[in-house]
Amino acid sequence: MHYNIIRYPKNIDLEYRIESHDSDVISSDELSGWLVINPHLDIPWLELTLSDGLVKKMFLDKNRPDVTHYFKDTPRLNEWKAYEFRVRLDSSIDKVDLVTCNGLIFSLMHLNETKHHLNILEKWSRYLHEGSSNLINFSNNIKNIDEPYISIGEQAVKNSIYLNDEKKEGLINLLSYLESSDFIVDFVEKKMDLSLKCDHLFSSSSFINSFYIKNINIICVKTEHNDPIYILQHFSSFDGMYYPKYNIFYAKTCMSPAREILIGLIDSIATNRNFIHKIGKTCEPIFLCGHSRPYHFLYDNLLGYAIINKYIPSVSLNITSNGSGIFFPLSKIKSLNLNEFIVDSVLFNSIANGESLCFIIGMKYAYSNKDESIPLLREIDDCLIESIDDAVCHDIHSMIGDNSPVFWFGITSQKRQWINQVDCIVATIDFILKIYPDAVFIIDGWTSPIIKSSGDYKQIKSDMDIYREIKNRCDNGLLITTIGMNSLEKISIGLKVDFFVSNSSTGTVHIDRICNRKGISHGPNKWSNTDCGHISNAIKISNSFIKDLNSEKSADEVDYFIDKDGFISFLNDYFNRRYLN
Repeated sequence: MHYNIIRYPKNIDLEYRIESHDSDVISSDELSGWLVINPHLDIPWLELTLSDGLVKKMFLDKNRPDVTHYFKDTPRLNEWKAYEFRVRLDSSIDKVDLVTCNGLIFSLMHLNETKHHLNILEKWSRYLHEGSSNLINFSNNIKNIDEPYISIGEQAVKNSIYLNDEKKEGLINLLSYLESSDFIVDFVEKKMDLSLKCDHLFSSSSFINSFYIKNINIICVKTEHNDPIYILQHFSSFDGMYYPKYNIFYAKTCMSPAREILIGLIDSIATNRNFIHKIGKTCEPIFLCGHSRPYHFLYDNLLGYAIINKYIPSVSLNITSNGSGIFFPLSKIKSLNLNEFIVDSVLFNSIANGESLCFIIGMKYAYSNKDESIPLLREIDDCLIESIDDAVCHDIHSMIGDNSPVFWFGITSQKRQWINQVDCIVATIDFILKIYPDAVFIIDGWTSPIIKSSGDYKQIKSDMDIYREIKNRCDNGLLITTIGMNSLEKISIGLKVDFFVSNSSTGTVHIDRICNRKGISHGPNKWSNTDCGHISNAIKISNSFIKDLNSEKSADEVDYFIDKDGFISFLNDYFNRRYLN
């Protein structure tokens, strides 16, 4: 029986691989492989614990010439160490449950339950490179590869054992280019003629094809050595890259777990060999738009188009927009020279996986230079405001009138939920009515795309339940809701607002960034340092009034509670010091 370690050590001083790089040999009753060790550590050792209590210990003091030969380009030639255990059959090896290496514990599994990590990835890389017909079911095997085995982020690229320092520098420079506005402009101008290069790795490349998996557009680029590189586009033109030859998965922004993306990639290629083996697409690329939520559309997508508008304003683009992922037609921005084709999700996915190479235009706002991106978005916002027809939301404008002060409150029943929002908003409305008896109150919530889905209707209902609870508890004041409206409708109403209270990020994008209104923003303390929203007119409520309720979650998932008396006090202080719009 042959066994493999399948849990990756969470320790930067030690990396390991199973079996030699070139070997597929399976020996019975054997556990073998090689490790790269920090030279400053003592001689490492492995312990194998058997079910009968027997412990076998081995010091790793032998070199591996076959591994050294393969990694001849790396500067760490003397650090590869070998291990090999042979175990007696009467030791009940089928019940071995753990291996210890310098105090680190690893799981053990039978060979028929998993595969050598390295051999799987080598065969996969060879298939992508050579088009071998012997495609095994990689997706089942890659599910057993621990996530940390795949490099994620720039630091992991720097730590890669497959690259020497020159190659690492070249790869990081390539990543920097792909994250820049230059990549967007160059592709829009040159399209399929654009050739990427990476010092010390490859000098030219060709854009081959693309396919769409789980809201991620994956573009295949092949180097002059016929090695594929995959560019991942989720929110923007570059959100990640997969380089199979060096087993590097680089993710700039939050996406699905790396393993899920790779499984989708592998399954798609396994079922459609044309993704890999066609010569390449020569027709004009199709530009896609429509992620799914307003933040990424209004920040990341629009920033990409603002970059095009600045650097190549005369270029004409054909855009296919997912009506379920855009919140107003891009064609409403008259400064953009584009033809827009708005389709439903089914047709969008069909086009995205069609014969033409597809490309998403966008720049991740959170990582951009704000001194440049904010003015660019301001120009787009101004064009958008100019495009709004007076007839939009005419009935609501009539209800608001021209003389009453208008207050905007954002609510949410989704992530980063303000748990006691009903109590605080009702108390705030009572407080404001004592100062402005004729005030009008806008309750904002879910923003709908051009084409609503069943998911949108579900979220609208959830937010409307909160709105009705607020309205039922308010004896006075005119309450109006924008829940379920699209961005143009919300902007049209937002321009009439005098003051707002809303959560940061998505909650302020219409009323603060675009409509340029004054107000107060709030959010969980864990979220407060996240630089992902353009808040130019809002004062954030003091963190001392906010309590995070599930702070162990990621920053974008934390719900929070705001002290009601502290909130009213903060609002009163604001009114005493400042004026409305």
